[in-house]
Amino acid sequence: MLALRYCNVDYVFFSSLRGVNPNLSLVDSYDIICVWHINLWTHMLSLPDDMHLSIPCNNVVFLVNKFHLTGKKCQAPFSFNFKHGVRRSNGEGPERLWAWLNGAGPSTKEMGPGAR
Repeated sequence: MLALRYCNVDYVFFSSLRGVNPNLSLVDSYDIICVWHINLWTHMLSLPDDMHLSIPCNNVVFLVNKFHLTGKKCQAPFSFNFKHGVRRSNGEGPERLWAWLNGAGPSTKEMGPGAR
């Protein structure tokens, strides 16, 4: 059974990766990924078969956004600075749009889930 604490994030993660080319390498960043990823593959087995990743586990790299990387235990293993190909990134790009996108909330509140 999925751990209720992260079940929504697990569902979104696996839903967004349906049908991804299994030869790709994936870099995922999340504020608390150092804790969340620990049982991720076990949680995947609790989801429907069409949500199981075809990407090998070792092709997925988990990193913590630089702004949130303050814990001493997870600083080095989850830092963008030490991963080839992403060192100069900070992982905060999607969060920069939140303040701007929040203005769209009132104009879409009456729309159904399929129209948002």
